Amino acid sequence: MEDWSRPAALSSVSTGTSLGIAAAGVTALAMSLGGVSWRLCWAAFAVGGALALLGNWAALKEVAGTPGAGPRQPWSVLRTASAVPMLALGLCYGVTSAIYISFAADHVAQAGGAAGLPAGASGGLLFVCYGLFGVLGLFTGRLKRAIGLPWLLRFLMVACALSFGLVAAWPTAGAALALSAGLQGLYVMMMSAVLSFWSARLFPGLPTRSFTAVLLAVAAGSVIGPVAAGFASEALGAATLFFGTGALALATAACIRTSSIREEPEPIAVSVPPVHSTRCGPSGSSSSGARKAPQASPSETVWLNKTTTL
Repeated sequence: MEDWSRPAALSSVSTGTSLGIAAAGVTALAMSLGGVSWRLCWAAFAVGGALALLGNWAALKEVAGTPGAGPRQPWSVLRTASAVPMLALGLCYGVTSAIYISFAADHVAQAGGAAGLPAGASGGLLFVCYGLFGVLGLFTGRLKRAIGLPWLLRFLMVACALSFGLVAAWPTAGAALALSAGLQGLYVMMMSAVLSFWSARLFPGLPTRSFTAVLLAVAAGSVIGPVAAGFASEALGAATLFFGTGALALATAACIRTSSIREEPEPIAVSVPPVHSTRCGPSGSSSSGARKAPQASPSETVWLNKTTTL
């Protein structure tokens, strides 16, 4: 796959999740408004999961190939300054997305639900909007090419902050809830796509390991966020929790510096070692006048990619 087409391809893969989330929201609405049994809904998802497994197995068994030798570079090559913003954003992404998924629907239900809907149906509305707006993640690659990665990251963090502010301020207004869930779905799907192609471009020699490191940061945030949010919600209230999480997203957006966001590997300087040459006499033996080649000058410094196998 060409490098220019990877962001669009990875965006498509990541955004596929939004369709499943929207389907889950529709199912929840069918249970709340139509009286459909939850057992039937669970059975439908189980059958869908089995069909997805069989379909992927049939489609990929011919192209999977035989795994080759793993990369020879150690994990320590990922410890670079350019990876810090990516991992920090992954951690923040895990915290914010997990808090919204864990607490937003319950907060709306406790507030009485969206106007015109039963309190129990408001969660389904949130997830439908979350999934439908998440489909816009398909345009992540195009948006990144249009405004650049730093501004795309700032835009997504601001969208996350607005999402939390809306659900905190108007938990019973249907339009505000729909917009809140939509912004959160847009943020989650686009950010997941960004992290996938960003890690692959930053460490082209270790795409699997670099994305694994990002996922570990996201997973850590997904654990830390809800635990801390649970204590904060009990002590300060759900509205304060959501405003505070939105403030965290805004602070993260403010901390993004264009100079610190890299998409290419960091170069390192490696000095060329001295070359020893020997003059041979007429008989083929080396003469006593062996001389050394001059040391490499600073201009002879060779720039190598950190991910290149030396």
